[in-house]
Order: sequence, then C-alpha cells, then structure tokens
Amino acid sequence: MCSASDPKATTQRCRQKQRRHNSARRNQEDEGQDVSSLKGTTVSDFLAPSIATCKTTATCDDVKTLLLSRNVGDAYIVDDAGQFVGVVNGSDLAAAAGKEDRPVSDLVRSAAAVVLATDTVETAVRAILAAGRNYLPVVRSSEDQFLVGSVSARELLRAVNMALISADAEAKIR
Repeated sequence: MCSASDPKATTQRCRQKQRRHNSARRNQEDEGQDVSSLKGTTVSDFLAPSIATCKTTATCDDVKTLLLSRNVGDAYIVDDAGQFVGVVNGSDLAAAAGKEDRPVSDLVRSAAAVVLATDTVETAVRAILAAGRNYLPVVRSSEDQFLVGSVSARELLRAVNMALISADAEAKIR
C-alpha cells in the first residue's frame, strides 16, 4: 500500500493513506449494513394498543384522573368515532387549574405528530426523532385518523438493534 523513499515522510503518508482507507471502509460498512430482517416490518408490529385515551367531551378533571391512575404523562384525545384529535398532558392540565370542569377539547394540541400503522420502522424512527418524543400515536390511515395505539422509541430501537445483531451474525458466517 505504501512505498519507501524518505522514511519519515513515507511513514506519515502511509498513516494518512491508512486512515483514509479505514475511514472509507467504515463508511462503506455503516452504509452497507444489511437489516433485511426489518423488510416488511411495519409500525403495527410494535404497537402498544393499551393507551390512555379520552373523548373530546371529557372534562379536564377526567383526564387528570386518567393520567394519575395510569401513571402516564399524556392522554390521546379521540372524537366519538375514535379518530385521533390530539394530545393533552399534565402541563396542559396544570395551565387549566381551577377550571377542572372545562372540556378537554379546549386544551388539545392538535398539531401532534402521528405515524401510520403501515409505516416502516425507519419512517417511524424519523418521525419520533423529528417530533422529539419518546413515543407517538399510531393511526390506521392518514384519511380516517382512527387511533389504533402508540409506538415507542424504545421498541423501535430494540427492533433495529436486533436486526443489526442478526445482520452482524450473518456477516460473520459468510
């Protein structure tokens, strides 16, 4: 890989070439990691169907009771048809202190990010990272927005990790 002329300069050039070669190889390995075990895997495979939900007609006190009883920070709000409307959390409820009989629909943050049950793991990971959340609500389709559960960053990370371990094991066998 390296040739000898001036020993000191050659050693430096050789080290530089070796670093570039190693870096290129690492980049190639990183980009080329085969996670084929995730092909065909969708968000619905990692769905947590048991989530804290309330209807838009619930009061702030109802949501507060739900959050405390389930020991969670967010409640997903749905309409009478089960369509996702938004999220209410403890901070939202604290801001409405003294108005516990107020309908929760007044507090809903409707711009909450969602993922589709048919989205890929990669799409869901990107959505969770973009939203800066540890989990996101999952809806059946973008047309009907019917809430089917939630997906956590932990479960998605576990799936990616298992796929990478599997790919690494397969690569060592070859």
